[in-house]
Amino acid sequence: MLESHALPFGLTATLNRWDLILVVVVSLQTAGLAYIAAPRAKSVMMTLPVPFTIVTLSLGLSVNATNVLCLIILFIYSHSIRLLHDRLGVPIVAAIPLALALYIVLGLAAARVTPTGDTAFWIATAVVYVCGLFLFFGTSPRAERAHRTSLPVWAKLPIILCVVALLVLIKGNLGGFASFFPLVSVVGSYEARHCLWTMTRTIPLLMITILPLLVTAHLTQDTLGLGTGLLLGWAVFLMLLVPITAWQWKRWPAPLTD
Repeated sequence: MLESHALPFGLTATLNRWDLILVVVVSLQTAGLAYIAAPRAKSVMMTLPVPFTIVTLSLGLSVNATNVLCLIILFIYSHSIRLLHDRLGVPIVAAIPLALALYIVLGLAAARVTPTGDTAFWIATAVVYVCGLFLFFGTSPRAERAHRTSLPVWAKLPIILCVVALLVLIKGNLGGFASFFPLVSVVGSYEARHCLWTMTRTIPLLMITILPLLVTAHLTQDTLGLGTGLLLGWAVFLMLLVPITAWQWKRWPAPLTD
């Protein structure tokens, strides 16, 4: 059941059952990210596209070029946090909202001009996949500090609720660019503040594993429905994620202990 509420500045908040499910899923995934200490395990937790799936179902829009190009904006967002915090010394609690604001601005702008036809989808897929291969295999894992939070999940819940509410508020304007909105990353980047390089490398990994998911959904959504297309895409995604992650973990240096 959908409930639409008109808001100032041309925004419309549309609430449905997927938004409620999203709160639960983001809470659980954030908890897993927080309580796992090893940077490489945090990386895997960040890679799982469960929020993407729920947001896409919530939007009810076909998978198209906006979902693909969204990965580029997510990459910019992720590295913005790292550069602001690690290079410029901006406190992590300030770096995260600054990067989130950049994501929203870029997403709103891109949603206005990105075509949604087949040609745009295949061109965007080819370009982003090549970028993902170059970024993933052209960089190496770094030894970073292991960290496990001592903050209980309930203490993070208000932040999670605020971020999900923000997405509900603007998802109609973002369109497909809402699908990779950094819900888990907002709290997750704080929990992973000692291994931000590791977190940024999840985006190239996501590019080369989730793009086949998007392609599968794109090819099957008209005949089988969006939900079934995403489910088939998940099977392809896991078939790629497991061997690539296993290969990557063999090359991963031991975490720092101080």
